Amino acid sequence: MNRSKDEYSLPLHAIAEKLDALELDLPPLPEPEATPDDEGWLFDSRRAYLEQLRHYKNR
Repeated sequence: MNRSKDEYSLPLHAIAEKLDALELDLPPLPEPEATPDDEGWLFDSRRAYLEQLRHYKNR
């Protein structure tokens, strides 16, 4: 069975319209329970290049 693109475009268009009109009532995102330790990261953009390199090599 060989179907043309036109046969598929109408159902796909109807589905896209329904998805665009869909409004979901989602709960808010949960808040994190702990604050991560900033010093434990391998990369920190606040470090100077040589300081970052030393930190990387020491790990």
